[in-house]
Amino acid sequence: RICEAMRAAPFEVAPGVRLSKTCSVGFAALPFFPANPRAAGWAEVVDVADHALYLAKAAGRDGWVGLAQGPSLAPDAGALAAAIKAAGAAVDDGRFVRADGRQPARAGHGVDCPS
Repeated sequence: RICEAMRAAPFEVAPGVRLSKTCSVGFAALPFFPANPRAAGWAEVVDVADHALYLAKAAGRDGWVGLAQGPSLAPDAGALAAAIKAAGAAVDDGRFVRADGRQPARAGHGVDCPS
């Protein structure tokens, strides 16, 4: 919904001049490890969300990526730190589960000026 809200509300940067923008979003749930909630604190989860944002940006503009604990990620901070350093490989090897969404490009995206 965040990406939709950004697309739906152009910014008026001057009288009669509207700027349409998009955004990319990365997120992760806190607690990151449901079976062991204290295994990773908010700072580690922010690092996961930051990694998710990089994945969203790498896929193109106007999308979102969420990362969750995958079946091969042990529920401890050390394993999580190693998975973050592994970048996209951690998704491929099952340490992270990825959910994502992207909107197709819109015609007229950019600045709308009066005629």
